[in-house]
Amino acid sequence: MTAPLTQTIDVIATPAKVQNVNPVNLLCFFLNCATQLGYGLFMPVAQVIPCNAYGVAVGFFSIITCWCLARRDEKADRWNCQACASTIFILGLSVLIIVYAGVGGERAPGRVGSLGMLVGIIMYAAPLSVLQEVIRTKSSAPLPVMQIFLGFLNSLCWLAVGLRNQKLPVWAPNVFGMLLSLIQLVLILKYPAKQESDVEAAEENPAPPLKEHVAADFVRSRTGELAETVAEISVLVKSVSGIFENNPNMCMEHNTNESTDSQEKETVAGEATNSPADAPVLLGRFGRGHKDRADAVKKAVEEDGAAASQERRSVQL
Repeated sequence: MTAPLTQTIDVIATPAKVQNVNPVNLLCFFLNCATQLGYGLFMPVAQVIPCNAYGVAVGFFSIITCWCLARRDEKADRWNCQACASTIFILGLSVLIIVYAGVGGERAPGRVGSLGMLVGIIMYAAPLSVLQEVIRTKSSAPLPVMQIFLGFLNSLCWLAVGLRNQKLPVWAPNVFGMLLSLIQLVLILKYPAKQESDVEAAEENPAPPLKEHVAADFVRSRTGELAETVAEISVLVKSVSGIFENNPNMCMEHNTNESTDSQEKETVAGEATNSPADAPVLLGRFGRGHKDRADAVKKAVEEDGAAASQERRSVQL
């Protein structure tokens, strides 16, 4: 419910950013909260009232603030006459819905609740009203990151509750809400809020992007780094697999060494069992054999290291 407020605070600090605020998002948010508030007040459902009352206050404050700032900005094209008519219509419709829930009879709150499910789906789909612009300019600046992300989490939680309680009116609309939010998140990750290489987009949308897009840029960069790391690991795995496929003798030698060691162990163990008195001598002989191998390998490595050091000194001289 606080997501639109973060946008509004950012716009108050930088009034030019009102160009990137889509009035459709705020109006649908306000209508959804007002519908749910009417349902909660007169059904009654006490748990629904506080959060939606807060949402109505946040939505109303955000709408009025953006309108005040948009009137001073000639480039705020989204806040035009059509947006003004839509604002008046949504505010009036919200009042009528609450009044109907209170005086419309016993079935009125239930009908308002059913209407609230439809309005909720519309609210989740509202950011897609600028889909054509986002694809054309390849910029996600008009999409409200916080509202979309928190809406996705909200739908996910209510979907889990609805499925657990087997309540169709609870989980059905949240399936649509989750899918719509997921589509919008994909668009945000695919298209940054502003591309400096796209001169035309920068001229059409000169306002700086909202601060909430910084988090999206961070996630986008980390996702790219993760994809590169996964690609490097897959290439390394393929290379190692190719080496073993092209040189099957390596695996055979390794298996031969292991089988030889196991045979030696079995032989020593058998001799030690048959001659308990000679067991320490046999085991010591087996241990010395492995120790001699390790010493030989260590000596070879030291000789290679000395030779490499001698070569480096010769080059330096």
